[in-house]
Formats: sequence, C-alpha cells, structure tokens
Amino acid sequence: MTKLLIIDDEKALLNALKFTFEDYFEVLTANNILEVNEQLLNHKPDLALVDLRFGKVSGLEILKKIKYMYPSTIIIVMTAYGTIETSIKAIKMGAYDYVQKPIDMDGLHEMFNQAINHVNQKKKILLEEQNKHSLYRVSDVDSMAVHSQKMRNILEVVERISKLNVNVLIQGESGTGKELIARAIHENSDRSKCTIEVINCGAISDTLIESELFGHVKGAFTGAIENKKGLFERADKCTLFLDEIGEMSLSAQVKLLRVLQEREITPVGGQERISVDVRVIAATNRNLEEEVEKGNFRSDLFYRLNVMMLHIPPLKERKEDIPYLISHFIEKANDAYDTSINGISKGALDILLNYEYKGNIRELENIIYRAVIMSKDTIDKHALPALSSSKQQFYDDDFIQIKVGTKLAEVEQEAIERTLQSVNGNKSKAAKILGISERNIYYKTKKI
Repeated sequence: MTKLLIIDDEKALLNALKFTFEDYFEVLTANNILEVNEQLLNHKPDLALVDLRFGKVSGLEILKKIKYMYPSTIIIVMTAYGTIETSIKAIKMGAYDYVQKPIDMDGLHEMFNQAINHVNQKKKILLEEQNKHSLYRVSDVDSMAVHSQKMRNILEVVERISKLNVNVLIQGESGTGKELIARAIHENSDRSKCTIEVINCGAISDTLIESELFGHVKGAFTGAIENKKGLFERADKCTLFLDEIGEMSLSAQVKLLRVLQEREITPVGGQERISVDVRVIAATNRNLEEEVEKGNFRSDLFYRLNVMMLHIPPLKERKEDIPYLISHFIEKANDAYDTSINGISKGALDILLNYEYKGNIRELENIIYRAVIMSKDTIDKHALPALSSSKQQFYDDDFIQIKVGTKLAEVEQEAIERTLQSVNGNKSKAAKILGISERNIYYKTKKI
C-alpha cells in the first residue's frame, strides 16, 4: 500500500487528514520535528504532505530533508496564507504541487491520485525508453533485450551472415536465447518471406526423427496411414532450425549428413529422391568439438554445420544485460496478465544481479513473471522466489557475507558502504544504525 506521511503541527488537522485518507493509504503522521525524524528514519514515504509553517521549523527545510533522503518521494505542501510565493519556492525545490488551507479533502485526494499517476507514467516512459535503446526486434512477435557489448557483437555478426546462404552452428548453455538468434538470422535473410521450421532433436526418439525430417510414404510403418512431408521438404527455399543437434543419434547423423551433401531427401519407405534447397541452422548446449573427440558426434557432420559458429555467453558473463531483461520481461508480463507493475526495487534488483542463473535468461524470465503476479506496484525482494546459488550474495538489509580471514578494516568498510546504500546515502541515519558518530562516518567515507 502507498505510504503517505502527513507533517503538520496542528493535531486536529493531522487527525482529520489521517481519518480521511487511512482507507486509501498507509498513513504516517508527524506532529513535531522529532516525530518527523523518527518517521523518516524508519519509513520511506511514497507521498508526503508537508505544512510550510511547521512551528519554529520551516517546511522548506523539511522538504529539503525528505528530498535528500528519498528523492523519489512525491511532496505536496500546505499553506494557510493567501500568498503563493513560498509555495512556488517549494515547487522549485522539488514539491509536486501545493494546497491552501482550509483543505478541500476531495480536491487533495484527487491531487494525490494525479501525482501518483504522473510519476508512474514518467517511470513507464523511462522504462519504454530504456527498452527501446536495448531492444533488438527479431520479428513482429519475437524480441530480445541486449545491452552488453558481447551480445551487441553477436548481433553485428548476425547482421553480416544473415544474407549469406551458409549453415550456422550456435553453441551455448540452455536458456541463453539460441533459438532467438536463429530466428534473427532467418528474419534478416532473403528467406524471411517463409516461416522457419523448428525441431528439437532431443525431444524426438531415434525411430521417429527420420520421419520428422524426411517424411514418409503411406504404409512405410505401422501408423503411416498417409503420405507425410518431412521438415526438409516443408522448409524448401526456407530455413530449418535443428535445436539440440548434439542429442541426435549417430545413425540419424549419417542420414542428415547425406542430405546436407547431396541436397536431396528420400522419404521413409519411399524410392523417389526429392531435391531441397534448405538453409540449416543448428544449435546445441554441448561442446561439439569435445563430442567429436569422444566419438559421440561425427566430425564430417560437425564441419558441414560449422561453416559459421556463434557462441552465446551465459547470463552470468553478461550481467549488464540483466536490468534491461528485467524491464523487458516486466513489460511482457504486464501485457500477458493485464497488470501495471512499474519497476523493481533496488533490493530486489541487487538480489537478481548477484544470482547465478543456471537456467540463464529462461530462468530470469520465469522469476520476473512470478514476481509480477506476486506484486502490486513495484517488484520488491519479498515478491521474488527463494533463490539459492553457491555464488549468490544476498544483498538484503540484514546480511553481509564475510569470508573467514577478511581484514577487519575491509569488513568495516563493507558495513559502512552497504548501510549507506540502504539509507540512500544519509550519513546521519547510517551513523545511528551502526552505533557510531556521524563525524566518524564522514571520516571513514573519505577513506572509501
């Protein structure tokens, strides 16, 4: 629920405002400067309603304090005076708007809603801008978010080889986006007017893969009740994507090699040889050179496929892509579930940046889709599933991982840095949490 902090030294008005808005927001109140400090130390308000004349303290100073601690907090100021000079000054200092006393509660509620919608719309625009500059559109249906130089280099190669009628081998761990790269090559080629044919070689038994690839004639085997075109014939003048080629049996490899050499197929149970013009893109999560050495993959087929080889790095080697992928998947999930999640908290992002993705991009996508379902406005760390990894560092508010033998000075430095991060750089708040003086914080941070 949206947190609303109301700061006013008139208790009657404070209580009236709390009563009016507590059904719509989580309302926090402060009647004096000590309560203001306490609320700001313990809570990050999404909205703040600040009286410009707050006893002996200027509301402008409070505004400045909130903006320093929590730059994203929406601040609306209240004034009891006919002049608007001070209110305009407040707006120049970062306030969203101002209201005059006596307060029109309905008008103020509408202002709150407008402010929230305005900020959410700005976040959405920023999200779209970020995606636009990092989004590689494969087709009208498929797209992928890329930002790292490694992936940009791969896409440059994709652009160069797409027009060349050569076979391509794509290697990379499961979930790295090999099929999307294959589709990008096809969509940028002269064969893009037809639909790419796809087969997962590891998902089809050895007895059926011949029929799938080359087709069969009626009566070729039990269940063959009619003639069937295979994928090679259907992909004539087009592209065939052989996913998980490393799972193909040696006997099937022999027949595939013959087709690549002779550019002809013979359906199972048939006699007629059919000429085909097919560009083959193959992918595997295995190291085929090692499989060749082990005798699990034919060397002649490997060289036929490996005219051009692309290696897709795992997500852990291109973590700079993660924020852009998260934004992309949030947008996709919002479209799929008709939700309006507007981003991710720093705490949740830190966890995802320091997680080792064994399932790569596919695993990250699943995590974000689940988190969108579990969230209301913004994905926070509580919406994430339990993530465990030998290399994961949980950058939660309460824990710092310390390796045995680490120097105490380094532990102290890490504690100060992490605490400052958690309070948005507020040295006074960090000093209170760490139990040291603010002067000590200043001294220590000069050394960092």
